[in-house]
Amino acid sequence: MQVSKWFKNTCYAALKTREQPRFVDPLNITAMACPAFPLCPLAITEAERGIPGILKRIRAVFEKVGLKYTESVVVRITGCPNGCARPYMAELGLVGDGPNSYQI
Repeated sequence: MQVSKWFKNTCYAALKTREQPRFVDPLNITAMACPAFPLCPLAITEAERGIPGILKRIRAVFEKVGLKYTESVVVRITGCPNGCARPYMAELGLVGDGPNSYQI
Protein backbone atom coordinates (compact mmCIF):
# COMPACT_ATOMS: atom_id res chain seq x y z
CA MET A 1 0.00 0.00 0.00
CA GLN A 2 1.36 3.37 -0.98
CA VAL A 3 0.91 6.40 1.26
CA SER A 4 0.15 9.71 -0.43
CA LYS A 5 2.78 12.43 -0.29
CA TRP A 6 0.29 14.86 1.29
CA PHE A 7 -0.51 12.42 4.13
CA LYS A 8 3.17 11.72 4.76
CA ASN A 9 4.04 15.44 4.85
CA THR A 10 1.09 16.16 7.16
CA CYS A 11 2.19 13.43 9.58
CA TYR A 12 5.80 14.64 9.62
CA ALA A 13 4.69 18.23 10.22
CA ALA A 14 2.43 17.15 13.09
CA LEU A 15 5.24 15.18 14.71
CA LYS A 16 7.67 18.08 14.41
CA THR A 17 5.31 20.63 15.94
CA ARG A 18 3.96 18.35 18.65
CA GLU A 19 4.79 19.81 22.03
CA GLN A 20 6.71 17.48 24.30
CA PRO A 21 6.39 17.62 28.09
CA ARG A 22 9.15 19.81 29.47
CA PHE A 23 9.35 18.17 32.89
CA VAL A 24 7.73 15.14 34.48
CA ASP A 25 7.94 14.76 38.26
CA PRO A 26 10.11 11.73 39.09
CA LEU A 27 7.44 10.62 41.57
CA ASN A 28 4.98 10.27 38.69
CA ILE A 29 7.46 8.21 36.70
CA THR A 30 8.10 5.65 39.44
CA ALA A 31 4.57 5.47 40.88
CA MET A 32 2.10 2.68 40.17
CA ALA A 33 -1.51 2.10 41.17
CA CYS A 34 -3.95 -0.70 40.52
CA PRO A 35 -7.12 0.22 38.60
CA ALA A 36 -9.32 -0.49 41.67
CA PHE A 37 -12.72 1.19 41.32
CA PRO A 38 -14.65 0.81 39.00
CA LEU A 39 -12.85 -2.10 37.33
CA CYS A 40 -12.06 -4.43 40.21
CA PRO A 41 -14.83 -6.03 42.30
CA LEU A 42 -12.36 -6.63 45.16
CA ALA A 43 -11.42 -2.95 45.56
CA ILE A 44 -12.11 -1.28 48.88
CA THR A 45 -10.59 2.13 48.07
CA GLU A 46 -9.73 4.12 44.96
CA ALA A 47 -6.12 3.73 43.98
CA GLU A 48 -5.77 4.88 40.39
CA ARG A 49 -8.01 7.93 40.81
CA GLY A 50 -6.47 8.79 44.17
CA ILE A 51 -2.79 8.57 43.28
CA PRO A 52 -2.40 12.09 41.78
CA GLY A 53 -3.50 13.73 45.04
CA ILE A 54 -1.40 11.39 47.13
CA LEU A 55 1.70 12.12 45.02
CA LYS A 56 1.13 15.87 45.43
CA ARG A 57 1.03 15.39 49.21
CA ILE A 58 4.21 13.29 49.13
CA ARG A 59 5.95 15.97 47.02
CA ALA A 60 4.86 18.63 49.54
CA VAL A 61 6.43 16.61 52.37
CA PHE A 62 9.63 16.24 50.31
CA GLU A 63 9.81 20.00 49.85
CA LYS A 64 9.06 20.62 53.53
CA VAL A 65 11.96 18.45 54.70
CA GLY A 66 14.31 19.83 52.03
CA LEU A 67 14.60 16.95 49.57
CA LYS A 68 15.48 18.00 46.04
CA TYR A 69 12.79 18.08 43.39
CA THR A 70 14.72 15.45 41.43
CA GLU A 71 14.53 13.00 44.34
CA SER A 72 12.09 10.15 44.00
CA VAL A 73 10.91 7.02 45.74
CA VAL A 74 8.99 4.08 44.36
CA VAL A 75 5.36 4.61 45.40
CA ARG A 76 2.77 1.92 44.78
CA ILE A 77 -0.87 2.03 45.81
CA THR A 78 -3.44 -0.73 45.70
CA GLY A 79 -7.15 -0.66 46.46
CA CYS A 80 -7.26 -3.88 48.50
CA PRO A 81 -4.95 -6.31 50.32
CA ASN A 82 -4.49 -8.47 47.18
CA GLY A 83 -1.68 -6.11 46.16
CA CYS A 84 -2.02 -6.06 42.37
CA ALA A 85 0.23 -2.98 42.12
CA ARG A 86 2.89 -4.79 44.21
CA PRO A 87 2.94 -2.31 47.12
CA TYR A 88 4.79 -4.83 49.26
CA MET A 89 7.85 -4.44 47.01
CA ALA A 90 7.89 -0.60 46.98
CA GLU A 91 9.80 1.90 49.07
CA LEU A 92 6.45 3.42 50.01
CA GLY A 93 3.50 1.06 49.60
CA LEU A 94 -0.08 1.96 50.44
CA VAL A 95 -2.74 -0.74 50.77
CA GLY A 96 -6.42 0.18 50.84
CA ASP A 97 -8.31 -1.03 53.91
CA GLY A 98 -11.46 1.12 53.84
CA PRO A 99 -13.05 4.10 52.11
CA ASN A 100 -10.29 6.73 51.69
CA SER A 101 -8.11 4.78 54.13
CA TYR A 102 -4.72 3.19 53.47
CA GLN A 103 -2.19 1.18 55.46
CA ILE A 104 1.51 1.91 54.95
